[in-house]
Amino acid sequence: MMNLDSHFSLQTDMVELYPRLFSIPFPQKNVIKEMGAKLGGQYGFYYMIWNISEYTYNNEKFDNQVREHCFRGYPNPPLKSIFIICHEVKNWLHSDINHIALIQCQGTMNRSALIIRCFLNIINVFNHPGEALTDFCSKIGKNEEDILFPSQRIYQAYFANIVDNISLNRKQVILEKVFLSSVPNVKNESLV
Repeated sequence: MMNLDSHFSLQTDMVELYPRLFSIPFPQKNVIKEMGAKLGGQYGFYYMIWNISEYTYNNEKFDNQVREHCFRGYPNPPLKSIFIICHEVKNWLHSDINHIALIQCQGTMNRSALIIRCFLNIINVFNHPGEALTDFCSKIGKNEEDILFPSQRIYQAYFANIVDNISLNRKQVILEKVFLSSVPNVKNESLV
């Protein structure tokens, strides 16, 4: 929710979702220098950004205090990556009481919501990522339906099952038959 006047404000653009855990907007080119200067001026070397958007940017503006976990398109990060990011954030916050963690994706905040609610589930603030989602949405002023893709709901359930030690179906699936209603019309010049 970057200000429309193209400035970055620590007070309005950073949303605290849990003590020392914030959601911040993706830095646009016209404010990246200002954003880096304000974060550095306020927090020094006590902040770390987790960029989970599609794009990288010049980390030097943030004193290279950015962890890049970029995923092209709008897929969910792989479950393994979600756990890695959550544990990185947890370790960062536990390593010093002055550390703050900043999670950013792009404009929709879908990935930020996914990571933050999974993180809050790992550290036992909420019993299920769904509870964390309700809290997240109330803090950013959005409806749950607007913040989640259907595939993210599925990943949220997978994540919760793993955290709760519910075993996933690990049976091998074997494709035994394929039925075609008609012969496919395939033109291949090399076969003619």
